[in-house]
Amino acid sequence: MRRHLLLLPASLLLAGCGLLYAQVEIPEIRATLVEEPIEATGVDIDLVKTLDYDLGKDVGLLNEKNVSYELRLDQLEIAVSANQPTAAIPDLGTIETVVITVQDPDHVLPAREVVRYQKPAGSTGTITKVVASGQGNVDLGPYLRSGKLSLVITAAGSLPAYAWNADITAVLYAKLKVEYGKYL
Repeated sequence: MRRHLLLLPASLLLAGCGLLYAQVEIPEIRATLVEEPIEATGVDIDLVKTLDYDLGKDVGLLNEKNVSYELRLDQLEIAVSANQPTAAIPDLGTIETVVITVQDPDHVLPAREVVRYQKPAGSTGTITKVVASGQGNVDLGPYLRSGKLSLVITAAGSLPAYAWNADITAVLYAKLKVEYGKYL
């Protein structure tokens, strides 16, 4: 019993030093906004759309205090579908570029480009899915608010002239560190 009492101050000291923690790495989180409506754009007008992902719903630790994390957007996939059963599936083959920026909801941090797609030279045929790769070195953690991440997609080129839907999947990497010592 006496030995356990001696260990208590030592464990409290270690807890205060940040030595009592758990770290988890999640190599892939796939968060999809299903059938996200995309409004029609006019001729030569870029599509600009804000996407809000509630990552805290999928990874509850992101909402906890005493948790630090690194979060990166590795890829963004846009798969199109018609918004009505009789409508044609839109062709994304005429989109020249897609740029994804992360936005700070509090407007303290500057917007940062995290993903870019450039139409491959000489590509032909109907394209119903665009996959844009991320830079992989931009930590999105400072942009996360209450488990939510806000991204802005900007697409340029000859976009479909009518409204359509898209499943927009963000593929993210996360490393989380929970400091249990702060709970003592």
